[in-house]
Amino acid sequence: MARFFFHTENGAVRLDTDGVELASEDAAGLEATGLLGALLADSPRGFWDSRRLTVTVADADGQTLFTVEARTRRHVPSN
Repeated sequence: MARFFFHTENGAVRLDTDGVELASEDAAGLEATGLLGALLADSPRGFWDSRRLTVTVADADGQTLFTVEARTRRHVPSN
């Protein structure tokens, strides 16, 4: 088991100082994806106002492994 940390950013950065013990990086990826979905569900207004939400996963050494991200992009209709 390894400890993974899930830092979030939605206009402000929130650092995870506790972490979670998980079996693998794949398990951490699933955890990050679930966390992103839960944060979107809990605060759709916060997401819409900032237009971006990220969950960055780091290992116990503080190395960033990957980021899961949701963002909005406006499209201008073409004539």
